[in-house]
This record gives sequence, structure tokens and C-alpha cells, in this order.
Amino acid sequence: MSLKNTIAAALKTATSSEVEIYWDSQDRSNPGPAYRETTGEKDQRESGPLELRGWAHVSGRKVEEAEVLGYNLSDYFTGADGAYAGPDQDGIYPILS
Repeated sequence: MSLKNTIAAALKTATSSEVEIYWDSQDRSNPGPAYRETTGEKDQRESGPLELRGWAHVSGRKVEEAEVLGYNLSDYFTGADGAYAGPDQDGIYPILS
């Protein structure tokens, strides 16, 4: 599976053995979502920032802009050490790439 597809699957299910999605706050002036691969040779693992591209629903239906008005991306990163926690109680999750 490509890295892009692995990240997309992890966002929908909040589980992945291949990639970790987390809230990166090392740069305090520009915190945001990031990823790091968890498999492969340590010196060859990819990592980097992710950008919000939109919102999705676990059912696959389109999420209208009005549905996510007032949503805060950081609210999806409430796991240990800022780990991605998965879709919200309504099944909505961010699309990041």
C-alpha cells in the first residue's frame, strides 16, 4: 500500500501498524498534524507535516462545509502525546496529505 493510502486508511480507522499520525508542536509558531512511518529501516523511515485538505465521513458520504463549521483540527489529536484519536462521534474525520 502506498504511503498516501496508508495515511488515508489510518485517518479513517485511527489504527495503523505502518504509520503514526500525531500533533507536532515542536515548532510552537506553527503546530499541526504530522506523520512518521513505523516500519522499515530506521534511517529510511519517512516523516513530515500534513495539511488539511477537507473532511470525510466513515460511510464515504460527502461532508458539507456547513457540517464542519467551527471544527478545530487539533480536537482530533487527543491521544497520548498528541496522537490522532480517530473520527469524531458523528463519524467525521479530517482528510490530510
